[in-house]
Amino acid sequence: MMNREVAPREAPSIAAVALLEHLDRVFHYLIPENFRDRIEPGMRVLVPFRNRWRTGIVIRRLHRADVAHVKPILRLLDSGPLLDRSMMALARWLSEYYVTGLGTAMKTILPPGLEIKIGRHFRITPAGRKAVSGPSPKGDRRLLAILERVPRGMRLETLLRRTTADVQTAQSGAARLSGPLSVLVRKGWVEETNVLPRPRSSNPPLSRSVADFKPCDGPMPAGTSLPEDLYQAAGSGRFAAVCLEGAAERSRPEVMALITATRRRNRSVILLVPEIDRVSDWAERLKGRIDGIVGILHSGLSDRERRAQWERVRQGAGSIVIGTRLAVFAPVLNPGLIVVEEEQDPAYKQPEAPRYHARDVAVLRGAHDGALVLLTSTSPSIETYANIRNGKYRSVPLDGPGSGHAVRPVVRIIGLAGESPGTFVSDDLLSAVAGRLEKKEPVVLLLNRRGFGGALCCRDCGAVVRCPRCQVAMPYSKRRRQLTCHYCGTVSDPPAACLECRGTRLEIVGAGTEQAEEFFKSRFPSARIARLDRDTVRLSEASAAIERLNRDQIDLVIGTQLLLNGPRMARPGLIGLLQADGAFHLPDFRAGEQTFQLIRRILNFSAGGEVLLQTRHPDHEAIAWAAAGEPGAFYEKELAQRKALGYPPFARLAVVTVKSLSEAKAQAVAQRLAEGMRPTARPDDPHPPFQVLGPAAGIKPRLHGKFRCRILIKAPNSRVLHEALQAGLSAVRSGSDRARVWFEVDVDPQRIA
Repeated sequence: MMNREVAPREAPSIAAVALLEHLDRVFHYLIPENFRDRIEPGMRVLVPFRNRWRTGIVIRRLHRADVAHVKPILRLLDSGPLLDRSMMALARWLSEYYVTGLGTAMKTILPPGLEIKIGRHFRITPAGRKAVSGPSPKGDRRLLAILERVPRGMRLETLLRRTTADVQTAQSGAARLSGPLSVLVRKGWVEETNVLPRPRSSNPPLSRSVADFKPCDGPMPAGTSLPEDLYQAAGSGRFAAVCLEGAAERSRPEVMALITATRRRNRSVILLVPEIDRVSDWAERLKGRIDGIVGILHSGLSDRERRAQWERVRQGAGSIVIGTRLAVFAPVLNPGLIVVEEEQDPAYKQPEAPRYHARDVAVLRGAHDGALVLLTSTSPSIETYANIRNGKYRSVPLDGPGSGHAVRPVVRIIGLAGESPGTFVSDDLLSAVAGRLEKKEPVVLLLNRRGFGGALCCRDCGAVVRCPRCQVAMPYSKRRRQLTCHYCGTVSDPPAACLECRGTRLEIVGAGTEQAEEFFKSRFPSARIARLDRDTVRLSEASAAIERLNRDQIDLVIGTQLLLNGPRMARPGLIGLLQADGAFHLPDFRAGEQTFQLIRRILNFSAGGEVLLQTRHPDHEAIAWAAAGEPGAFYEKELAQRKALGYPPFARLAVVTVKSLSEAKAQAVAQRLAEGMRPTARPDDPHPPFQVLGPAAGIKPRLHGKFRCRILIKAPNSRVLHEALQAGLSAVRSGSDRARVWFEVDVDPQRIA
């Protein structure tokens, strides 16, 4: 029998590309012959899209496209993949789990500045030259006349400078010119072309791989209280999730020891912190003490700095990466330890799409890469506590002799039930402050609201002055004598009369840190008083103020939770929480948990002394059990309530917000979206495992000029939740009223208000 020669299979000639934009799908492009043998998944390419050129990432190679006519890729931008298989898989998970486009997920993982900026070039046509002297509109004739003087045409930036006297407004003027220019292009009077930038040095392939990592000899760290098997787990290649429960100061030496153990095995470390200012604090701690080059990643860096740091880490130069939530995507080689400090902090939840939670991404990445995931917390989140309870996570308590407070503070709850609604300082608290100041002991007062007052209210009709764009109450700043929206930043002067009834009896309701500062300065004029909030200082300056308090250079500090991120009080004194029940007024199922965690942070912040909690709900279990030092009782009660009401961790939640400039359109599209999800629900079940609640306006029905309708989905598991979301979104994607409607999908929301 004759041997038949088999022809080699032709290499795939089609690339599936995800554009680095907010789009729901990937697109197919033809791979040109000149780089068909070099293109790989994870590389950037330049492709044509809707008469523009866009930057995308190659997802995979295919033999067949999903359309008959496929446009070719214009340029291959990299000589090696930017994303390896592990990070590509992570991007796909982000896209699917948080219901966002794959390009959006990849843009989140990658550093800024990787999109190629394409120039727009305009040139007048022969028909346009005739229109210059014809009956065309005056604005069109002006643009055509400018282009006529330069026959070869000009870039949009040059055209902007020719049409405006103020070059500084050119960028904002781009939007104003785009419309008229598009009209001229449609008329055939102007020809538009794209201009490729000059080629720049492309990203080189990785110079190191996992095979380059070799275990290092040397003894494991000693002198800490962690179990020995944790040191063996650090950098061993076996996944485990561990929660260190205790004060932040107590957990940091243990974290240092585990970083040392991981680096001795020559594996990389990612350390996440909730605040940017903590990054430099950790960098100073690690400098010169642990073998490894430290990389820094957070949103406070410029785009160029972030990209430079990211590239250093990708090439293997950053073996220890410290940063905020975005550092969970650091392209470290061979990660062996991922630390999430204060894992319960809401700052780990991304507010924009994809709305990921860095703690959950860290656990997923650790499971995929065989890394130890270490969660530290003074008061674990309910989800983490439930995972400890069911055996998914391991708990290592750090509270013990010498680990917590030298002397536990005396905690006293002050009820405000009999006080007038405007009272924010009780006689008991005022007397306690006076006693401490007389003894030259430090005083810290917490009020988690900036400004002078919560809102400006009419005493005649009850109307509140609201932001015209967001329709939320605008807090009043007495120092600036202005109302400021904390959502969109709109600033306005207080009106002389009520906008509803024209009454002139306007008064400030609610108290902020500015009003508290004025009140205590009037009562204690000789005291040295400082105010610390986002309006006055940054976190680093707040830390300096606490140090001055510790050195007896300040008598009384008034501030928001910002000051709890600084160093602890070094001297026993008084801490007063002016509104311990502030979160209870929000329609949020996490209100009790947040209150409990806040009080626990205050107890950790103190150095003994006394803690006073003012509240109109003195019997609430979150306040009572936090004050009594019984976290187990609170967690068990909270879990029982969550199970009965169908909230996490016993159900999965998602919030879909429909936004539009038209209130009627937002309501109509939201209603159709909700109806598209409801067929999977069982309305006859008295305790349905799946529920669609809404659409409803929510407590912020209008933000940034857009009307908002909110839909809440409850499901027994992630699969049912995502099936419902896809069904609902599919029902509205093809609607004729979809134009100028925006969707926000928040899976596992931290708040549902």
